Amino acid sequence: MVLVTDLLFQYQHLEAEKQQTDVMLEKFSLVLDLDFDRKSTVELSLANNYVSRGENEKAILLYNKIIERFDSLTDTDIAFNAGQRLFSLITQDNQSNLADRHLLMLKDKLEFTPGTKLPVSSAQAYFYHQLLNLTYDRKSNKITETFNLHTQLMQYIKETHWQELTNPQRQTIDFYYAFQGQVTALTELQSSFYFQQHAPSLSAYIVNIPEVIKGYFSPAKEYLVGQEKFKQFLELQPVFWSGTHKNDVEHETANTALFSQGILKSKDFEALYQITDNLMTMDFGEGPESDVAIYVSSSVALTVPLLDGDLVIFTYEDLISHKKGQPWSKQELLAGPWYHLYDQALELNEAIQPTLMEAIFTESSAVLTINGESITVPWQINAQGELELAFSDNDQATLNIIKLMTDDEMIITKNQASGVQSLFIKDKQLAQYIVDQWTSLL
Repeated sequence: MVLVTDLLFQYQHLEAEKQQTDVMLEKFSLVLDLDFDRKSTVELSLANNYVSRGENEKAILLYNKIIERFDSLTDTDIAFNAGQRLFSLITQDNQSNLADRHLLMLKDKLEFTPGTKLPVSSAQAYFYHQLLNLTYDRKSNKITETFNLHTQLMQYIKETHWQELTNPQRQTIDFYYAFQGQVTALTELQSSFYFQQHAPSLSAYIVNIPEVIKGYFSPAKEYLVGQEKFKQFLELQPVFWSGTHKNDVEHETANTALFSQGILKSKDFEALYQITDNLMTMDFGEGPESDVAIYVSSSVALTVPLLDGDLVIFTYEDLISHKKGQPWSKQELLAGPWYHLYDQALELNEAIQPTLMEAIFTESSAVLTINGESITVPWQINAQGELELAFSDNDQATLNIIKLMTDDEMIITKNQASGVQSLFIKDKQLAQYIVDQWTSLL
């Protein structure tokens, strides 16, 4: 009870200090004889304080006021910073109609022509990135032009202004840049783990951007991993881990650990760990590393290390040392469709490529679909109980998939030739959620 009272007192004290700061800033902006730059800087701080207290309408008025005096500012980045904040507010509140006059006023002050006219500061560049995101919805007739301009702008930001951005700004740019890269790759013939796939048209793909963004920032609530569930899974008994990238097969030696009371113990090392929500932070003595849990059941947990972006599978069984898998049954395959989630990167040190393939099995053939393109191949269950997919008459073009273990929602599988693991998932929504979460963390 004493602790609760003390915390409440501290909270009230901080709120009082924040209110006093607001009063002080308001007086500075009204009383002191400041030039436009210093006056706008004070008002920008005041508006940011309003946002932290949920007083968004007051903040919007001040941001607009700063933008309107753009031509009187020596340091115009103040106005672009106000524009960034304003954009975030109106997007968050779904009030994009409020943005037209003031944000487009800033756009008129800035042009971006790759190689010719470039934003001269990180504030201008990041503001324009935000504005281009908005134009996907507003100017669908120019969507290809906007897409190409946006991609080049983000490349320029990463090359020129990266160190000046805040961590949240970098994470946002990384997400959109990775997404743009996936779309760009679809305009060319690309190599697949299963087959060569051609791209749908750019305009057909890019119109789904709002849905992708919505799914990234508002994931399906039923799949979100809670702290207690993740912690309970790790600490119940010793766990084994394995990865879905070639590097994991080649370099993983000690793949078992015991998590207990904040200490991770393995055969070769010890580390401290802490779990907050779905984030596990570990310290091996060389600084903290973090894994994000994106799926947890009673027998399987999936995490993505922020350091390298691999998809890691935690189980209570040692999947790496499995000498023999479980036999597939024809009935379970025919009961599809199945959604095969795997890393398309085939070589050591090749960039991770999360891929989702739909597989529909009939009596003798399987229809495999990636990004709307399909092929049909013969399949069978061989004498060892492995699933064989024959891509040609050449035996070297036969893919053998071993069934390692079954979870309530998925089957953990392994490529017989490479040893790389993957997932067969029955629930399409869950499969899409997992690949979206994995991709967003790269």
